[in-house]
Amino acid sequence: MKNIEMKYFYLTLFLHSFYSGFSQEHLALSGKLLQISDSLPIFNAHIYFEGTGIGTTSNEVGDFYFHFSHKLKNKQIAISAVGFKTVYINYELTNQPLVVYLLEDIQMLDNLTVTAINASQILKNAIINLRANYSQEKVSKEVYYKEEFSINNKPIRYLEIVATLYTDGFSDKRKNPDSYTMFIEQKRPGFNFDSAFEGGNGIGVLHWLLWAERYFKKSNLQKFNIELIGYTRYRNEDVYKLRLSEKGQAETFMYITQKNYAVVAIDRRFVSNNKSLPSTKQKFRFLEFTLYVDFQKLDDGYWYINAINDDRKSINDKGEVLQTKRLIRVTAVNRDDRPSARNKISHETDLYRYNIPYNPEFWNNYNAPPETKEERKIRKAISGNHN
Repeated sequence: MKNIEMKYFYLTLFLHSFYSGFSQEHLALSGKLLQISDSLPIFNAHIYFEGTGIGTTSNEVGDFYFHFSHKLKNKQIAISAVGFKTVYINYELTNQPLVVYLLEDIQMLDNLTVTAINASQILKNAIINLRANYSQEKVSKEVYYKEEFSINNKPIRYLEIVATLYTDGFSDKRKNPDSYTMFIEQKRPGFNFDSAFEGGNGIGVLHWLLWAERYFKKSNLQKFNIELIGYTRYRNEDVYKLRLSEKGQAETFMYITQKNYAVVAIDRRFVSNNKSLPSTKQKFRFLEFTLYVDFQKLDDGYWYINAINDDRKSINDKGEVLQTKRLIRVTAVNRDDRPSARNKISHETDLYRYNIPYNPEFWNNYNAPPETKEERKIRKAISGNHN
């Protein structure tokens, strides 16, 4: 372990970032994030300037890229992911992209500690403190959203948008958790080869922005076997790691701060060993899924949803394997800032079909997660099919 930590230290010490000026006002940072233990990519890590909301997230192969003002070049950049040690770097001008190895940071608890701390009480405290940890006021959220659908590994749908959601504050279940108004601000060229594909209405996934709220029910205290399995640090907070398990159901990991019992990340995973076709009464059956959400703490002291990943693989009664990948990243939060009604979207609208002009300049400067090689290959294959 000592050798690994020394390796981590020197890798961190001598890391350099690649910045290229695309104007006199902006610089750009790119790189890749890997686990130090096995060099596997780190998905959904956050790369951001300390004390600001400016940054991006890594994609599924660990790549990231984002623009920033030259005025920020003297601020520290944090690289943070749940379960890993946070790395802080400073601006350096080089001609090479940044490669960062993160060290896992989950400390297991001994039997004495586990016995002394009641895991169910930690979750109960989180439920009790919802109002103290999450804003109840109406907020306006800028959201980056990407979805990819495929059948038997054949891509059939790809969409990227930037939208604004005007929503109630974090609900304590006495309000309608699906209450929001949505406005599309920008849309990138995508494709849709099968508009009849089940689940093809992109608006529905935005309900997952409130998925974490649905999870906080007192009934969960009886529904799950709750274990305290370790602790870590996340965004400068000491955090408990809980495992919630239910026979035959998904396994869920929840990360809750030790100080104020704020839930800062939820990671829910399910894998089925049943490879048979669903019955004729079933349209599909899940083979596996991952639902992940994490939060960031803003200057007002409240935690706000930061990013959501929703990846699912299912099989239908025809034996076709359906896969969906959805990424949501909240890039800005403003209080009582209701957007213009010009681009207001109804809940019945398919986001792909919504007609909004493509603005290349906006996307060239927008901090969307970078495309993978496979995504670029898809775009090249369907070039010209943007409607």
